[in-house]
Amino acid sequence: MNWKLRSLDWPTNVAVPDNRTLDEAHKEIFQGLRQQFALVRDKPEDYGLKRGIQKNAILVVDKHAVDSVLSRSGLVDEMWVWALDPDHAADGPEGTARDGYKGHFRVRLQQLPHNLFNLRHFYEREYPMRELWKAAQQSRDKLFVSIEPDEVGL
Repeated sequence: MNWKLRSLDWPTNVAVPDNRTLDEAHKEIFQGLRQQFALVRDKPEDYGLKRGIQKNAILVVDKHAVDSVLSRSGLVDEMWVWALDPDHAADGPEGTARDGYKGHFRVRLQQLPHNLFNLRHFYEREYPMRELWKAAQQSRDKLFVSIEPDEVGL
């Protein structure tokens, strides 16, 4: 497998406003990331995302995600990153869904290459991001682990 680092037009001035709750700040920051991602995703391949790069999920590593890795516990089950639904409209009807879906959820770090990537790459239609969020709600720490009920509780 070859890795290639490529500079894209990502936002550089996204910060948590001091006068907002973390949940409000996440809503604003994550929506800004979605808008920037859409600009890159929707460009022709020569200028945007190359073939093979997932276009149906955004992974975000912020201070809270880093802290989950650097915590004193060192438990791999508690390490996570944010997964954002790039098509979630935070200001639209989905932004205030009755079921609590906000267009983002936490994914257990070790499940990124296994369950999350597999589901987003091969089963996007069968398992949209909302379904993955619902599965995350079933786990102990509300971290996405799997869509399989017997694996969620492990």
